[in-house]
Amino acid sequence: MEALPYYYDLGYRFTQKYWGKGYATEASAALMDYAFNKLKIPCVYALIEADNLKSRRVLEKVGFHEDKPMTIDGVPHVQFKAIKPM
Repeated sequence: MEALPYYYDLGYRFTQKYWGKGYATEASAALMDYAFNKLKIPCVYALIEADNLKSRRVLEKVGFHEDKPMTIDGVPHVQFKAIKPM
């Protein structure tokens, strides 16, 4: 795989009292719109623990698709990728 000149990734972290309120989806959607339409970034990555189904759903809602599995410090993770729509 050819090295990218830049690597852009989406990440978020909320304390538990803010889980399930839609903040992650709303913030992620706004960021993706800004990344693709204002900054003209061609693709964005995200990394989650494999068993984090709620974050998986957030990423899927805003246009990410599973890219590849990986293990970090013995913990299964999944890398996701979103490509700018044509």
